[in-house]
Amino acid sequence: MHSRYSKRVADPARLEAVAALSLTEGPVPEELFRIVRVAAKSLKASAAAFLVVEAKGFALRGSVGLPPALTGLSHWPLEWDFLLEAAFEGPKARALANSGSISEADDFPAGSLPSFLGAPVLDAQGRCLGVLALWNQGSREWSPDDFDLIAEFTSVLRDSLKAMREVRDRDETFRQRALAEEALAASRAEIDTILKTLDTPIIAYDGSGIPVYANDAAAVMLECSDALELLKRGRAEIASRFEVVDVSLRPFLLERFPSLRALKGESVPGELMGYRSKATGVLKWVVTKATPILEPDGKIRLVISVFQDVTELKTAELELARSRDEFAVMLRTMESGCTAQEPGGKLVYANEAAARVHGFPDAESLLGIDPRVIIQRFDVLDEYRRPFTLEAFPSRMALKGKPVAGVVMCYRVKETGEERWSLVNATPLLDDQGSVRLILNIFNDITSLKQAEAEIQKSHSQLEIILAGVDDAIYVSEVQGDRRLIYANQAAARLLEFPSAHALLAAGYAGLEGLAVLMDEAGNVLPPEQGPGRAVKGVAFPRTVLR
Repeated sequence: MHSRYSKRVADPARLEAVAALSLTEGPVPEELFRIVRVAAKSLKASAAAFLVVEAKGFALRGSVGLPPALTGLSHWPLEWDFLLEAAFEGPKARALANSGSISEADDFPAGSLPSFLGAPVLDAQGRCLGVLALWNQGSREWSPDDFDLIAEFTSVLRDSLKAMREVRDRDETFRQRALAEEALAASRAEIDTILKTLDTPIIAYDGSGIPVYANDAAAVMLECSDALELLKRGRAEIASRFEVVDVSLRPFLLERFPSLRALKGESVPGELMGYRSKATGVLKWVVTKATPILEPDGKIRLVISVFQDVTELKTAELELARSRDEFAVMLRTMESGCTAQEPGGKLVYANEAAARVHGFPDAESLLGIDPRVIIQRFDVLDEYRRPFTLEAFPSRMALKGKPVAGVVMCYRVKETGEERWSLVNATPLLDDQGSVRLILNIFNDITSLKQAEAEIQKSHSQLEIILAGVDDAIYVSEVQGDRRLIYANQAAARLLEFPSAHALLAAGYAGLEGLAVLMDEAGNVLPPEQGPGRAVKGVAFPRTVLR
């Protein structure tokens, strides 16, 4: 192929136009054969052909009078420049040399067809689709009339190709439409089968609001024997069977009905509605979704309403709400303080008792303050009055996912020195992934108990001081069990030859055996088990007897 034609042959836009003809595969249309035959006859040519110029060669698409050596080729080679010259520079006439062989690509086997006339077949954009070629036996001078006639036939070919393409496109459109309609009918049948078996109620209304489709689930929901009865009864009669209410059990406003809103073009993603049967009094809760289906001009063609029965969920929600209300009342009135906080420390709940524990007038005041600010008001101590580290707080410990119970904490107000004691429990509440969602803190006020304990300790210390200064030997033991010694003063330790009262208590009552003998007032020796609680005259030791 001559280099000056290579770009024209390979032009993408031209090749796309050629491909659109759909002439390169399948049988050649009879119309092309007819035009080629008429052209050969009109120009008194011995042979004629219409060749489509493709990237890989000239595709023969209609011929008359050509030898088998040429008609048997699927593509004629692009090296035959006389055809390229006619396709891209024509009309052209040319005398062809006869090589006598088709194996030599550069030579056309002219044989008895040495005279050639060719003209391009162009589309409306001037792109070359192919070439109309004529041959004559022996030498021939092609006249101007011949050039005019071949130009007319290329126009006929162009128009014919255009018409064939339009017919083909129309036929393809019809075919595709038929296939689409067939598929749509099958899909409708399948969808109808699916919708009938669905547990989800579905109703379709036309643009005027009349029900045109319903499945059996919708019929059951609206107390009809089947979908046919639902459609037959009509919207007004079906609606008269129910009292429709909103979430507050007030009558549902007509303008809020999802299907009516969808008839105005609005898509309603979900509206909670209660249907109370006038016949049975049973209340069903449904979430209704309504979607408008539009015509190409924007008018409402259909409205699809889908109803999801959420009666069980709504009933459980109401029960949960009642339980929450009751629980909230209990928490508000309980003597123990209760707070709930997020993992980050933010308080999300507090009752009145918790507010009092932390020195606030009410729970609302407590919730409105940063927990870090609350802690800064106190010196927080443990049960031994040691400073409480932040990491040791029960709420911080519960963040690890395990409950913490029985932690004694002292809150001493920095400004006044007032102390409040609490027994604190912290329980983590986990989410579905096992992460801590909330920390529940319970504060039991044990201030009075700790104050009483301090008074007892104070009295005990005072008594010990008094008894330690008494010269009489005193010890106290249990009457039952192993008669454990629970108190002894220094005089008793000296009497019983122990270095200290602590040593005597450590030895216990059994430690007295072998060291001393208890006697009554008559001098009779008492066995150990009769000693406690009896009048004792004296205690005999190996070295001495004290009276």
